[in-house]
Amino acid sequence: DIVQLVIGLIGTVIPRGSLLSSSSAKGLYGELVLLDKLLDIAFNADNAATQSSVLDSWHGHRTPAPGSLFGARRDFMRAGNDVVIEVKTTGNDSREHRITNYLQLIEDNPDGEHLYLFSVSAKYDSTGTTNLPEMVGRIMNKLTSQGLKNRFSRYLNAYGGTGYYHSHATYYQNLENRLL
Repeated sequence: DIVQLVIGLIGTVIPRGSLLSSSSAKGLYGELVLLDKLLDIAFNADNAATQSSVLDSWHGHRTPAPGSLFGARRDFMRAGNDVVIEVKTTGNDSREHRITNYLQLIEDNPDGEHLYLFSVSAKYDSTGTTNLPEMVGRIMNKLTSQGLKNRFSRYLNAYGGTGYYHSHATYYQNLENRLL
């Protein structure tokens, strides 16, 4: 019976819920590029950063508050630290970034906040060498405990109010979603 076949395919071939828009998926990819680099820094025993503190500094996954259009104001920040990082991902060759929320670039406390922009150039191209699920897998492989992996998965599932789910990986791996 065709109805039973379709019901059986939901969550495997047919995704549950919605997928991230191509713009949101590219934005998530850019944030994960920085998260990956910060985890490399945390791996070095010569500094105070830990995988847990790096993961806790990632705020880009936060969903918008009720009545708000935007999620976290900063993509990366730590309580008690004056360094904040906003990640912008663009697919244009000139590396110009479109700012959709100007508040992301305004300092909360001009005397005590140091705002940095982390620019990622990634555009969709069928000849691309990576994709969103590969970046997620790279980070998952770096996390050393199941607790950190579970926390990372929860953050991904909350990303942008829609979420990134492992069960949707095949949709983000197709040729149209390869990143160059």
